[in-house]
Amino acid sequence: MSGSVMMFPDTVEEFMESYKIVDSEQVYTNGDELVPIFRMRQWFDHVKRSPDDLRPVGKWVKNHDEVMWWWECSNCKEKPLISRFGDAEVLSAYCHRCGAKLEIPEGE
Repeated sequence: MSGSVMMFPDTVEEFMESYKIVDSEQVYTNGDELVPIFRMRQWFDHVKRSPDDLRPVGKWVKNHDEVMWWWECSNCKEKPLISRFGDAEVLSAYCHRCGAKLEIPEGE
């Protein structure tokens, strides 16, 4: 039986570009790019690393304008989902937009 070997890209960026599907008709999202989960599983098996090893890495950056301040992801500039515990705000360890693993600043 003759078969071809599936070749996967080496980097997350190349993988996303090769296998993304753009929801241009906005059936499932507001026009975002999607990657089928079966392709992601195949690639994880291929690279034999954990999904956390494949995530982009960034940090939360404090930004502001004349009126207010906010946190944003250094990777995609998205504002984070912030949990509230009483009066305290807690930053997520991951960006909900790009999936980057984010370093949380000391003392925050």
